[in-house]
Amino acid sequence: MRSPRWLVAAAALSLILTGCSPSAVPPNAGPARSDSVAPDFDGDGTADLVYGIGSTHGRVAVSYGSGKTVSFERTDVGGPASESDDNVRGFGDGVLAADLNADGFSDLVVVDSTVDAGGSAVYLIFGADDGLNLAQAHRYPVAGVGGTPALLSAPDPLLVVAGGGDGDGGALTTFRIGSDGLPLGAAAILTQRSLTGEANPGDRFGAALAASADTLVVGVPGKDVGTAKDAGAVFVATYQGQGVLSGRLETIDPARRGDGPRAGDRLGASVAVADGQVAAGMPGRTVGRPDAGAVLVFPVGSFGSARMIDESATELSGKPASGEQFGSSVALIRVCDGAPGVLVGAFGEAVDGVDGAGAAWVIPLTASADCPAKRIAEGGVLSGRPTQMGLVGAVVGWLRTGSEPADTVIVAAPSRTEDSVAARVFRVPPPYADSAVVADGLLLNEEGTIALSSVAG
Repeated sequence: MRSPRWLVAAAALSLILTGCSPSAVPPNAGPARSDSVAPDFDGDGTADLVYGIGSTHGRVAVSYGSGKTVSFERTDVGGPASESDDNVRGFGDGVLAADLNADGFSDLVVVDSTVDAGGSAVYLIFGADDGLNLAQAHRYPVAGVGGTPALLSAPDPLLVVAGGGDGDGGALTTFRIGSDGLPLGAAAILTQRSLTGEANPGDRFGAALAASADTLVVGVPGKDVGTAKDAGAVFVATYQGQGVLSGRLETIDPARRGDGPRAGDRLGASVAVADGQVAAGMPGRTVGRPDAGAVLVFPVGSFGSARMIDESATELSGKPASGEQFGSSVALIRVCDGAPGVLVGAFGEAVDGVDGAGAAWVIPLTASADCPAKRIAEGGVLSGRPTQMGLVGAVVGWLRTGSEPADTVIVAAPSRTEDSVAARVFRVPPPYADSAVVADGLLLNEEGTIALSSVAG
């Protein structure tokens, strides 16, 4: 999952237009996932955190549960050197933790979106007793890739990365993964047109990716729906095995009065999938105010039953405001006693009158008095006072510690100001009442990008 890149980020086709009805939370959200520790690169039974830093010279940092921290650049993992730092800022543009070779250690996928100086590539780095084995990293050059990758685990492993095409629309680059965790042959390019039957340069196909078991969700936030420009869409596909995907392009029904697609909704700007549920952000949605934002949550294969969550819900603030961008980032997590929930970023939210301070929301998908929604923001759960353009919630993620039925929440804040871009990363354990700073003062490039690892599951 990446922060926004701006100040203010062969298949059978079925094109489905469905409606969505507004509701605070969808009923019968499904069971929570099983207990485990994830990610765990060194197998010590404690969860490790990894994040990509879009600095002038891109790098990746790993904060191990043992307390050790390791930071590395692409030359540390066998990548080409460059005479100019500006040429390698794309390393760490996307990161993914997954056990690729089924040896019990989490492994790391790093995406390098660098255009020059050796070009873009995907790196596979394997875990071991002493942590990630940087010296034995594997590099696979692929032109045009970028963003957070995703891993389909059934019926056979398939690694998916956005980009790689050179046609009139987007594309996905896929690697079939063998039992040793390495690709089985060359990468395959699946174009947007081959997957959906249509393609437009402005669709932003692949702007967000998420996968769980045999389900892949692809965000298409720039898609026009009828006359609604940039209304957005999500492509939900089932993996058939042997590198084959089949799926549907889902959009909100234009005929649904009041709840239809609207210009600038940007459905699919963020996506998540877990336990048979899909969450898709639409941060440009007008909810009483422009760009207040919303999130759709629906069961896999049942987009028509989607429910919309926004800040007008009584268990949230009840007062959506202009520019909050609720849904700019999203993750599906377990909360409270392990109940399913959704973690939503709203990087434009004002906090105590401070514009753009930003916030994240932990929202149970079955509301109860014992498991209320929680707002994570500076001056509250996060230490310190709200910062103007702090952009808390621009990126969200989670860790599974194994010691708690609920997940630990990770929240990043790129902290954009006129003079500098200094990012922070916070760790918020359940019950989400306090936090710890994992990293502070991270100097980012002018695009202000930071990536948190998705955890394959």
